[in-house]
Amino acid sequence: MGIISLSAQEWSEREISEYFENKRIEDGFLLKGGGSTIPSLGTEYCSGNGFVDLVPALWDPQAASITWTITTFVGDEENHPDWGEYVGSGQNTVFRFYPDRVTEDYFGVRIYFSYIQKSDIGLPVGTANNDFTFVYKTPTAFQFGSDAEICQGESVILTLEASESGMEYQLIRDDSTPVGFPITGAGSPINFTVSVAGTYTVTAINLSKTDCETTMTGSATVVVNPLPVPVATSDKPSYCEGEPIELYGGPDAMISYTWEYPDGTIVTERNPVIASSVRTNHNGSYTLTVEDANGCVGTTTLNIVINERPQISPIADLEVCEDDPITVSPTVTGGTGPYTYLWEKGAITVATSATLSIPVATLADAGTYTLTVTDNNGCGSSSESFDVIVNPRPVIDNISNSGPVCVGAMVQLTVEVSGGSGIYSFAWNGPDGFSSTEQNPEIGPVTSASAGVYTVTVTDGEGCERTAQTTVVVNDLPLATLTGSASYCEGES
Repeated sequence: MGIISLSAQEWSEREISEYFENKRIEDGFLLKGGGSTIPSLGTEYCSGNGFVDLVPALWDPQAASITWTITTFVGDEENHPDWGEYVGSGQNTVFRFYPDRVTEDYFGVRIYFSYIQKSDIGLPVGTANNDFTFVYKTPTAFQFGSDAEICQGESVILTLEASESGMEYQLIRDDSTPVGFPITGAGSPINFTVSVAGTYTVTAINLSKTDCETTMTGSATVVVNPLPVPVATSDKPSYCEGEPIELYGGPDAMISYTWEYPDGTIVTERNPVIASSVRTNHNGSYTLTVEDANGCVGTTTLNIVINERPQISPIADLEVCEDDPITVSPTVTGGTGPYTYLWEKGAITVATSATLSIPVATLADAGTYTLTVTDNNGCGSSSESFDVIVNPRPVIDNISNSGPVCVGAMVQLTVEVSGGSGIYSFAWNGPDGFSSTEQNPEIGPVTSASAGVYTVTVTDGEGCERTAQTTVVVNDLPLATLTGSASYCEGES
């Protein structure tokens, strides 16, 4: 409990001097004044110091015995014979003072020692001396700590089960290194927080006499285990959306492996597999946490890139006529350009350009085409397929006319058609503004202006056309010539 309030009631030095002067008068002998006149008495003691053997400064030759008195002047004069004992006899007598018998009420106050030497008939002889000392409490040894095992970066609380006011408690590591600042006791337990490996003890000192020191009972050995170093890898650093992701966790011999995906998904497998990657869920940072047999946890991250695949807008089916050009220009979005293109018909590559271009379509060009686009990251699109229909054109097997004819005659135009699809339609055009939608129209009566090239366009039911020409020849009529006299007499020839 340290120094208590009784010290405030201690007599003054003047009052104590008067006391010893009165005692000298009462006892009828010469009493030498105090002030360190007992050389064997120290100025201060700790309550845990053991014992002190006191002897007079000088034995009188006539002395056969000695009487010691321990007196305090706190409130009332009080003697304390139980604080010491006599050892030996005659001039071999020592007075053994036990500081640990001093009760806490008298810690830090003056404790006076006085003695009287007496002759063999009990009369005072020589000089009677007095002196004083102080006794300070040696801190009580309370129980401290228990062994602990922590992980690197953690801390543990080591507890001293009690404390005393007026005492200061210092945590010591490995018997030599003070840890932190000392803590003043308040009568309650004291907690020390540590994070470094070592063996810890606590030493307490009395603030009123700092060499009154006690090491607390017990010690605490703290073991700091290293954190495991996790290793997070994947089968490759980047993926195209839709590809599987294989994750690998290490090191070996961990008791748990926990992955957290970018979307917050938690997986407690060492080597999980994501069957189909989705950019919005799986692009970004993956966290791997491992725990070892000591309960220590390590964390690392792995960044994975999920590349968006290019997208092809739907391509409409295409229908053309034989000999027409085929041109397909797709719309591609997403991914990272530039793109590469692969146009296939069945298992045959037909083009690798951005646009599919066939200048003159043949019937063999009909079929199903597939386009696959790959971006600069090597991510391919889902394939886009479309059909191309190539309709055969009608075939003009024969075109003719009934000419040559003479002016005024009729001309028959004739065309013979096969192939194509559906019902045919005909469009004739010719000289002198001629036109007709009949298959075999008749012209006439013709004039010399009707002569020339006549063109027919045949269109089948699919809109496919074929054109042919025939030339009509129109001959002028011959001119008749009369000769002879212009007049004759009747009967002449």
